[in-house]
Amino acid sequence: MKNRSHADDILSIPNDIIAVIWSNRSGFLNLLKLPESRTPTEDDAISGRKAGNQACLTFIFRQQQQSNMSDITLYSHASGPNPWKVVALLKELNLSYNTIFVDFQNKTPDFLSKNPNGRAPAIVDHKRNDKALWESVAILLYLEHHYDKENRLWFTNEDEIADANQWLLFQASGIGPYFGQKAWFSNFHHEKIPSAIERYEKEVHRVLGVVEKHLEGKEYFVGNKYSIVDINNYVWLVNVPWLLNDYQTAFEKYPNTGAYVKRLGEHKGIKEAYAEKAAAAEKH
Repeated sequence: MKNRSHADDILSIPNDIIAVIWSNRSGFLNLLKLPESRTPTEDDAISGRKAGNQACLTFIFRQQQQSNMSDITLYSHASGPNPWKVVALLKELNLSYNTIFVDFQNKTPDFLSKNPNGRAPAIVDHKRNDKALWESVAILLYLEHHYDKENRLWFTNEDEIADANQWLLFQASGIGPYFGQKAWFSNFHHEKIPSAIERYEKEVHRVLGVVEKHLEGKEYFVGNKYSIVDINNYVWLVNVPWLLNDYQTAFEKYPNTGAYVKRLGEHKGIKEAYAEKAAAAEKH
């Protein structure tokens, strides 16, 4: 068995603790008698550990790794779809971010102070006075509004803006809830309830029918243009084969949707986000 190093012990500290430490970084650095102008080293971290100040050394080791504060802190989890739409957009906008994976069995006061609803994702925007925000669609709209000044991922035509809002809300009120309930009752509920599984599977097919008809002859959801609407919907539609437990033929009934998912998966932000998601799933 491989021996654990001091660095391994340091990196095992939960990320939500790191967030608290970050907010008090000046005091922690002062405690270790390190000037804020000097980037701490791993040796500093190990010395701190030997002195028993594990929280402090954790901060300085992570500070050495990141060296500078990210633009955004993202509270996330590895499995569900919603955090990864935010990651995809952050990558499209070239915003730096630090991810804190939330333990939903042990929600910390720090996380709940950012998101009283206690669900991921949530963000803190360090470029705008540590503005905190939760709900994934709200986060997409916020990031696009502040950091997509050229409207690469949004619209200027009033009718297209109305359509974009319609499809954003359709995901939030239709695709997300029905897909989520189908996943829950089929895979996670403590007992099988056939009537619930049947109900939500029917709703999944109904919603997919709406999407399939809309995408006929279209490359994107709105205005023949890649936008946050597509990012928002992709992270749910890509899960259809898993949701229906049919990895071979799930999209045969919905060929427009299947082709759309395949196309979208090649976009920079989505492709990079899902590579990161796969890596996160192995660790969390």
